Amino acid sequence: MALSAFTNSTLSIIAGSRNFSVAVANSPLPYMKNYLVDITQLLVPMLTMLGFVPFAYVVITIVFWRVDHITTQLKFMGMSVRQQYFALFTHRLVFGFLPSLAVLLIAAGGVGSDLLGNGGRWLAYLILVVTTFLALIPAAMMLAPLFKSGRQVADSFPLMWNCLSIIPYIIVWIMSTNSSESVRNAGAIFGDVLTIIPTLSYQRGTQQLLSLQFIVDRASGEEGSPVGWSDTFKPENGVLTPILVNIGVIIISKNIFIFPCSD
Repeated sequence: MALSAFTNSTLSIIAGSRNFSVAVANSPLPYMKNYLVDITQLLVPMLTMLGFVPFAYVVITIVFWRVDHITTQLKFMGMSVRQQYFALFTHRLVFGFLPSLAVLLIAAGGVGSDLLGNGGRWLAYLILVVTTFLALIPAAMMLAPLFKSGRQVADSFPLMWNCLSIIPYIIVWIMSTNSSESVRNAGAIFGDVLTIIPTLSYQRGTQQLLSLQFIVDRASGEEGSPVGWSDTFKPENGVLTPILVNIGVIIISKNIFIFPCSD
C-alpha cells in the first residue's frame, strides 16, 4: 500500500493533470505448505498430558505396600492382590480421572479448541482420553517389580516417568516440523512406535487432531474445508492409531500383570 501511494504521487507530479494511477490488489499465489509448524501442537498436548502423570504414580503405592507388607496384611484380611489393584484403580478413577476429565472438556470447549471440533473430532478426543487413562494405570503397574524399595521408587520413578513422557514427544514434534520430507516421515514412524507408552500416545493423538484441519485443507486445496467423520477416523490421518494402540496396551498389560497375579 505504501508503494502504491508513493507511485501514484510520483505519477501525478510527472504526468501533471493526466489521469495515471497504479492499483494494488492482494492476489495470493495458489500455494499450500506441505508441513505445519504450530507451537500449539507442542504445548497443548504436552501440558494437558501432565494431568495424566499422577495416575502413573500408582506404582509408588504398590511398591510401598509390598515393602511395608501391607499387601500381605490385606491378603490375610481376605482381600486378594487382584482386588487391591482394582481398588487402587477405582480410587484414581473416581477421585482423580473423572474430575480431571470434566475440567479438561470444559476448558477445551470454553476456548473453542479443535479437539472438540466437528466431524467426529470431539468423539475421537474423548475416546483418546478414556483409553489413555485405562492403559496408563496397568502399564505403570507393570513397572512395579523393577523397584526393590520404597525410597528407590519415590526418588527415581517421578523423574523417570516425566522424562519418558516429555522428551520423546519434543523430539517427535521437532522432526515433524522439519523441512525435509524424509525427516518428517522418520518422525512419524518414531511417533507411532512411541505410542506404546500411554502418555506419549495421548500426545501423539492430540497432535494429530490439532493438525487434522491442515491435512484436510491441503488435500482439498482450499482453506477452511469442512472436516468429516471419514477424515477423522481415516487410518492414514493418524488419529486412529494411538486409540488402537491404547486398546492393545490395555489388553496386553492386564493379561500379563493383573489377571495372572497370585491371590
